[in-house]
Amino acid sequence: MRSFFAAIVVLAAALPAAAQPWYARGEFNGWDTSTPMVDQGGGHYTATISGLFPSSPGAEIYNEFKVANADWSINMPGSNAKVATDANGEIHLHLYDQTSWSDGWSPNNARRVGYDDPQMYGWDLAGTFNGWQATPDPTYNLTSMGNGLYHGQFAMPAGDQSFKFRKQGDWTIAIGSDFGNTGADNSFKVWTAGDLWNFDLDLPNGRWRAYTDAPSPDLNNDNKVDARDYVIGRNNNWTTAGKNVWKANYGYGTAQDWYVRGSFNNFDSSTQMTNNGNGSYSAAVTGLTPGTDYTYRVTDIDSSVRVPAGNGNDGKVPADANGEIHFNFYPLQGNNWNDGWSPDTVSRVGYQDSQQYDWEIMGSFNGWTTPMALTDQGNGLHTGTFTFDAAGNYQFKFRKQGDWSTSIGDNFGNSAANITGLNVTSNTEAWTFELDLPHGKYRFYHPAPVGAGGAVPEPTSVALVLFGLTLGLGRVRRK
Repeated sequence: MRSFFAAIVVLAAALPAAAQPWYARGEFNGWDTSTPMVDQGGGHYTATISGLFPSSPGAEIYNEFKVANADWSINMPGSNAKVATDANGEIHLHLYDQTSWSDGWSPNNARRVGYDDPQMYGWDLAGTFNGWQATPDPTYNLTSMGNGLYHGQFAMPAGDQSFKFRKQGDWTIAIGSDFGNTGADNSFKVWTAGDLWNFDLDLPNGRWRAYTDAPSPDLNNDNKVDARDYVIGRNNNWTTAGKNVWKANYGYGTAQDWYVRGSFNNFDSSTQMTNNGNGSYSAAVTGLTPGTDYTYRVTDIDSSVRVPAGNGNDGKVPADANGEIHFNFYPLQGNNWNDGWSPDTVSRVGYQDSQQYDWEIMGSFNGWTTPMALTDQGNGLHTGTFTFDAAGNYQFKFRKQGDWSTSIGDNFGNSAANITGLNVTSNTEAWTFELDLPHGKYRFYHPAPVGAGGAVPEPTSVALVLFGLTLGLGRVRRK
């Protein structure tokens, strides 16, 4: 009997692993599993969605979609993709089940999802090099090479550039770094003004690339131009052009520089922050429209580090009465801040209070319906102490008073996740909330932390025992 079971174990180990069942999930089927993908072999899966409204040029019918397994634990691309139906009312999808690629295309570290070209529109580029053009810009139109492949070659201005592939002249559909419609910007570095760059978009294979034959001074690809690159170039019979590019860019990236990028400068690197010492950087942006909101982020030179972190999590701040914004940046040293404030494990970005509005908190403790106003303590510090009439684990955000257009979530970004960890353990429990705008941090606590000082307003009762509260809490939303 023991030999029999041993044979079964050996046989089971010899059998190939079952292929992952993949599903095309999107607006066309309510994001369910009714459209399984067909295994074509070699890691290639396909699916055809038919019976949809057909598109025609200028009157396209769009559908957002992903490819995922049954429980959504694996899904791609990272942001939803978007495609128009073809003239027959069909969408033809492709999945390439491989997570590491070395073919020079991107994305190179994830499964790729593509689709047959619906041939309803052309494609162009929009990016820092043309001010993220909102209207058609024929200068950067791509040429159809057939079979869903689009190509363009363009002379580029020098500097750090970002871009997306876009439906020609229209932001309805764009392709970012993960091939999704709202993916992060694609980035590249132009060392010499006028360098020719090639751009390829391959729709059926779910991939893109940007490349140049122009010489690069960063020969060891470490994002620095230093003596190590000189040695590599010298030992490999450097061309005169290559050596001149190295000379012109020597020192690039050898010191950690930080830049404020935002809607006020087309997210380029024109606003470098000043190193004030002691782990503090600052920058002032002037000449803006007073009271107008601007989105922002702080990055290193090639945007490989981004604060607040994550695509779509940029901060948001209005210009003050003088049309200025004054930013502060505090790079994280070590693993965490360990000062009792959040965010705790990432660098922090703050700004001087523009004094354009006050702040409040909104949360699941009252179904996201009744704001609790904070008090302006001066110098950008806003505080409030509130009594909760029911125990529970709650989520919340800081919000511009009376308006969800500006809010602060867990990483201090405007579209960040809800702040969690508000664990009220008993009725009539008072918690204090503090929002420190200049230092890009917040905290909430009960009771007061050791050594805490400063005036705070008197507690305000929050009625949490209204009829229907349980229903409201059951529908906690992420703003």
